[in-house]
Amino acid sequence: MVRFAPPATGVWDAYEASAVRKFSRSLVAMAMLTGVAWRLCRALFLGTGPTDSPLFFGSVIALGVLVFFGMATLHLGNFPLKRWLWRVPVFALVECLTEVSMSALLISLAREPYGSTLATWSDLGSIAAKVVSWHVVALTIYAGILAIVVQGIRRSVRAAGDTVIDDPKDDKKDDR
Repeated sequence: MVRFAPPATGVWDAYEASAVRKFSRSLVAMAMLTGVAWRLCRALFLGTGPTDSPLFFGSVIALGVLVFFGMATLHLGNFPLKRWLWRVPVFALVECLTEVSMSALLISLAREPYGSTLATWSDLGSIAAKVVSWHVVALTIYAGILAIVVQGIRRSVRAAGDTVIDDPKDDKKDDR
């Protein structure tokens, strides 16, 4: 009779993903964290900083873009390209919903900047429309470019005859 499992289970290598890896695999958690971070940083920097300085304003925008696309990349990197087709729009919509919810919370606390004044409840609809339109389009374009780059790198590695194997044991530190 053929044995399909070893007689002692101690010969198997157990692998448990790190906490960051587990968190980055969760679409809802990553999108919500992105939405909260984006809106709070925006409110903090634009509400307290020198908004007349182009350097300050540009650095705030650059930091926001880095967080937004970085979190999306961190999440999408856990999945094959064919799963990106539904993950990208869902990530963008959950992020937008979270960001609009944070905007509503900040409006209720009178801390949401909107132009040179504070936002009111009547501004929430236009804030939501702007967030959804910009973020869904931007993330879709970014994910398309990222997919082309990933596929190009895979093809060049394959053409060079190299093999790239993602071994989970490489993630663990060598404790010997």
